[in-house]
Amino acid sequence: MAASDFIVRFDDFSGGDYGVIDPAKANNNTFSGQNVMLYESGLVGVRPGFKMLPYTGLPTSTVVPGPVGFDVYGENLIVVVGDSPYRIPLDGTGTAVAMGTYPDPATTFVRFTQFDNTLYSLMDGKLYKHNGDATVNISLPGGITLSTLTRWGYYLIGSQAEIPWRLYYSKVSEAGPEPDVWDSNAYVDIGGSSTITVLTPMFNQLMVGKPDGWWSLTGVLAERPAVRGVEIGNGPLDSRFTTMTTDNRVLYWAVEALPHWFNGTGVWLDSAYRVRGYDNSFPCDSVIATPTGRRLFMLGAANDPQTNDTLLIQDDRKWTAHSLPNKLAGLAPSDLRHGYNVPGGVVFGVIKSDNIGVPVNIVSFQHDIERPAHTDDEWASPTDVGATSMVSGVLLTPAWYDPQGRQVMVRNVQIQFRKWPSGIDDGLNEIHCAVRPLARWQSGTINTEPQMWTEPSSRADPSGTDDSWTMNFGAQGTALGFQIELTKIRGVAIREINVGCEVVTRRG
Repeated sequence: MAASDFIVRFDDFSGGDYGVIDPAKANNNTFSGQNVMLYESGLVGVRPGFKMLPYTGLPTSTVVPGPVGFDVYGENLIVVVGDSPYRIPLDGTGTAVAMGTYPDPATTFVRFTQFDNTLYSLMDGKLYKHNGDATVNISLPGGITLSTLTRWGYYLIGSQAEIPWRLYYSKVSEAGPEPDVWDSNAYVDIGGSSTITVLTPMFNQLMVGKPDGWWSLTGVLAERPAVRGVEIGNGPLDSRFTTMTTDNRVLYWAVEALPHWFNGTGVWLDSAYRVRGYDNSFPCDSVIATPTGRRLFMLGAANDPQTNDTLLIQDDRKWTAHSLPNKLAGLAPSDLRHGYNVPGGVVFGVIKSDNIGVPVNIVSFQHDIERPAHTDDEWASPTDVGATSMVSGVLLTPAWYDPQGRQVMVRNVQIQFRKWPSGIDDGLNEIHCAVRPLARWQSGTINTEPQMWTEPSSRADPSGTDDSWTMNFGAQGTALGFQIELTKIRGVAIREINVGCEVVTRRG
């Protein structure tokens, strides 16, 4: 191993991904990456792949882009195809069952909500109740239509499409809630004349979102409702791009392509995690919170149809970024209150249908697996749907500059890691490592040719095997600083990166 004067160690990744922050300003305990997750053990490893859910009995796609309805109900997934919502049990049988029919095929987003263990849906502005496998229309006063729908306490409540600043709500009598009864005078107006886009309960109040801000609705609706303006500006554009978190904050996409947070009093924009080329035209929900694991998911689609979707995942207030080989129509569960019966640590997605008559494909993602996936995993896969190779990640350290302004040369890099088997015949675990010298003498930044470690994944123990790899560098020349880039990691998680550096008095 080449001699070195000192060692720079990267062994703490607890700060998560530093996003679009200048690498020189990033905290020492952070990293930049793609398709990697921060495990509870402190290691940074490859995320599991999206696994195809096997099922039968579902018709082919009838709308583009589609499908236009996707959610969770009890121990079932709900997907809308044509003129019917279908339930797919998550008990392994995988047979889709029609839950009655709508009067017409669904061509726009269908919102689901649950009240007293009964499923309701809003399709084309009309309210429906799903009794078992039958679909019944609920009469609304004066033939009005609704544009949003949610459950708040004892009420079903929705905004009127014809008067977009008006909320209608269901009846509550001495006998209790009557979600199927809506009176003509049971409404309340919110703010000015702008359109209500989001209704989300927060503690004992209903937060009402519009593109121009947030309002709070409290009190007994039939007697003395109270409306209060909370925040002007940076409001939500659509209920599909909004979720309530486990700590009672609202997370959403808005005009700017970065996460927006609303805590009931003000809005904060998370500028470190801007998605470039963001386009939020998903037919279903693109922002969700998990009922277990307290993780948050934000889908961001690139404007270029040839570019992969971006998925931001937050765990314990730390973000990671992921590139998806399949474009998704949406994620489920849409509401924390709907997800209590789904498998722990699992969310579901439906692949976007770009042509009529193609199969509707549903995928699962196990976000709390804490290792790269194996073929025997029920809800995870070592490959993404449609891919033939194992999920590949990228990991980049923060920029390191010599505090004395000296010219240094990276002479060797040692990586300590943990590896797992994939269950794939001829599957390979890999690490590709390159040095990126920064502020080279009279020259710009370059990337060295990566050095590669690879071995059959079958050599690793199912519980994980610790290993290390050391490589020599030097041809990149001297510089004031450097970054270490793992241009590809597969089947492994990184524990520590030790960089041996030599102080060089000559230039170049």
